[in-house]
Amino acid sequence: MADIYSLELTITGKRIQKSGFRSAIENIALDIDITGTAENIREEDETGKFQYIVKVVGEGNELQLQEFIQRINKINTFHSINKISEDEINSKKIISKRVYPEFIIKRDPSTEIPERMDEAVYYVKDLYKETRSLKEDTNKNFETLHKETCSMKDEISKNLKNQQNETHVLGEESNKNLTGVREETHSLNENINKNFEALHKETSTLREETSKNFETMERKYHTISENLNFFVEIVAEYAKMKEPGLADKVDELKKKYDR
Repeated sequence: MADIYSLELTITGKRIQKSGFRSAIENIALDIDITGTAENIREEDETGKFQYIVKVVGEGNELQLQEFIQRINKINTFHSINKISEDEINSKKIISKRVYPEFIIKRDPSTEIPERMDEAVYYVKDLYKETRSLKEDTNKNFETLHKETCSMKDEISKNLKNQQNETHVLGEESNKNLTGVREETHSLNENINKNFEALHKETSTLREETSKNFETMERKYHTISENLNFFVEIVAEYAKMKEPGLADKVDELKKKYDR
């Protein structure tokens, strides 16, 4: 059985708190069987400015911890993190037994509701980003298909013209016999042009339908956003009712989401 290690990480960067960052770490941990914790910490530096960090404890074998660190360093959805230092990577300690039976996010009860709201926003934004990316990739594929179709049409047209020229060079003696060949070649050229025109129309129609579908998806995303705002309003009123002392803080968070 492989040795079990415990590793403590201090992660710094931008937009790493109240943005679903700990949930992203939790997903990685669950995927590779890492146990431990993730916790938001706010510390004051020597100038009096707050520094926002995320403290992570990971437990697992050496290969699991290596993959854990690599995947955390690659998290870039709405976050900008500073790369984990070599000193922290090498600070792992061997343990006889896991301290944590699973990976958990440590939450402050007074901020749990707004943090849940932040996570909801994170997933909606992630869905919107994926939708936009899919739309852009689809448009690029249609443009590539259109260019390849036009290039193929031009090449076939050149080949047919060359064939007609070669036929003409054979001379007047065989002109009568070759007239039928030229007519068939001309007819074939016309049919190919018609087929490519039909293909171009079908491609354009498919592209237009795809764009309409993406517009429908964007409208649905807008509806989801409106519903999320309504949900935030309900949760805020419920939080004020349950904990009157948090009323000012809840109103401040509502203003944040209204923006």
